[in-house]
Amino acid sequence: MIFKPVLNVYVLLALVTVTLLGVSIITFRQPRSRRKQWLARVAMVALLGFMMFRPSISGGTSQGGLTNLDVMYVVDTTSSMAAEDWNGKSTRLTGVKKDIEGLTTALAGARFSIISFDSKASLVLPFTTDATAVTTQANTLNQEITYYAVGSKIDTPIDLVKTQLELDKKAKPERSRIVVYFGDGEQTAGGTPKSFDSVRKFADAGLVFGYGTAQGARMKEFYAYDTKESEIEYIKDYSTDAYPTPEALSKIDEGNLKNIANQLNGRYELRSRYTDPAPIVRGLGLEKLQKTTTDIASTTDVYWLLTVPLLGLFMFDINRVFIMLSDMRKGKQND
Repeated sequence: MIFKPVLNVYVLLALVTVTLLGVSIITFRQPRSRRKQWLARVAMVALLGFMMFRPSISGGTSQGGLTNLDVMYVVDTTSSMAAEDWNGKSTRLTGVKKDIEGLTTALAGARFSIISFDSKASLVLPFTTDATAVTTQANTLNQEITYYAVGSKIDTPIDLVKTQLELDKKAKPERSRIVVYFGDGEQTAGGTPKSFDSVRKFADAGLVFGYGTAQGARMKEFYAYDTKESEIEYIKDYSTDAYPTPEALSKIDEGNLKNIANQLNGRYELRSRYTDPAPIVRGLGLEKLQKTTTDIASTTDVYWLLTVPLLGLFMFDINRVFIMLSDMRKGKQND
């Protein structure tokens, strides 16, 4: 039998011992007529204490799906990613979150990192194998605060991506690395975007997921504090002299996105709605980069079986309480 205690084993032992001792002392100070009920409570404490050690039995082995692959997600969080043209009227960032969840599942066992960028790039999550942490962190991503928006520059994350990949390659040279870029390719801050060529020597492959439509869509403002949905306005286009000021439209620039894919020696995919990304991943030729599977011993929890006698003891105790209350109502002296 294997034990997987819910707390530090010494803390748990101390807690169970003190509680059990206390209830036992109370029990043997009771009159003989009430001792049976208190013995049931001692048994309940003992069962609960044992359950907290989570007894389990060995259940063979399972494939762990471990790989020698590191995946860096690079997410555009500029205001344009709030445009409502993904899968109908959802935001582009909603699509990104769904795709990150799907990719993380398809590449189970790899290490993942997240970088987001708007006016500057930020390391949101260092490399980790915790898939739950990856999807949870991705779901917390929001568009930039509208007040601070200064336009989109698709090359903003290049330096941070390169630095993080270079550090990772020095620390774990035996591993393979891929960069997955999520964005709409819109460049509104002026100037020619810098190339991602400098990232290529630190990554074995690249994948660019594009979001948006040629006709474009409106974007709601973001304030970073709770606001009633009815009070949130759409971003205005102040580049025009028209009155009243029209609402801004954001349009995908697939040319820019395809250039990034070429610079990363990867492929480009338009994501107008969610589809399983697993076939796309297989198309990257990751077979030669990845699998290092291993057998991992599995266990089956059996502590839950103890809930049956625990429930029986609980019902016995509750029944005694009801009897006592009934006797009190009848004016009888309780034993």
